[in-house]
Amino acid sequence: MRIRILGSGAAEGFPALFCECETCRRARAIGGRNLRTRTSVQVDESVLIDLPPDILSQVQREGFSLASVEHILITHSHRDHFAPAELHLRREPFAHWENQPPLHLYGTDHTCEVFRETFGEPPIEQGVLFHTIHPFVSFAAGDMFVLPIPASHSSYLNPVNYILFRRGRTLLAAFDTGWYSEQTWSALNEWQFDVLVAECTTGHKSDPMNEHLSVHSVKRMHSELKRRGCLKDTSRFVTVHFSHDGGLLHEDLERVFCGTGIEVGYDGMVVEVPD
Repeated sequence: MRIRILGSGAAEGFPALFCECETCRRARAIGGRNLRTRTSVQVDESVLIDLPPDILSQVQREGFSLASVEHILITHSHRDHFAPAELHLRREPFAHWENQPPLHLYGTDHTCEVFRETFGEPPIEQGVLFHTIHPFVSFAAGDMFVLPIPASHSSYLNPVNYILFRRGRTLLAAFDTGWYSEQTWSALNEWQFDVLVAECTTGHKSDPMNEHLSVHSVKRMHSELKRRGCLKDTSRFVTVHFSHDGGLLHEDLERVFCGTGIEVGYDGMVVEVPD
């Protein structure tokens, strides 16, 4: 299993588009891993988790096209995670390739509503097939086993995180979410993860709405997963979805997580787990 972090920033990007705070000014000046597009993760060649508005710049930076992607899993319909208008560009005259296979898009009922607001009933020539999914109901995305689990984030959107399993390797994609409900934690008891990609939006600040995770709650999540036996000695735990409001640059985050077994993700980071 090969996991590529296409984007590692929160909704406003990092540095934020219109912001002149000290954190954003420092990020612009230093550059490098401090420059974060909106969060998206590619799993092997064929699966994408979330379709942010930065997807064009992400694939250009990484040197590939979305023609290789057959399945897109959408966590929820917030605009930094789902930019459905980009899918118009998959058809002629914007894209040219022979024997274009269908693209399968997966999301919960609210995401489906947003999709249909953009496309109406999906035209056949678009080649985009939307599949409405439900928490705790598994499905196959090609040869990838996928289990959606409830996220703690804007509950009216019916958001999910995803467990992915292929060829003996397992990934948990935990963004966007706050601290999980006991129902979700109970579902995780059955799994051991080779890789976990978790959000860390708020830095040292707590989120009273439990919509996002902080440095403290990410460390707590790591400890809880270990306590429940969900992490192996070889497991990789990577953080993403950072906001400038957290006030932490990449080197600050590395210092905060040093020695914890938690890695700080960045745009273009690749995590490979041999089959």
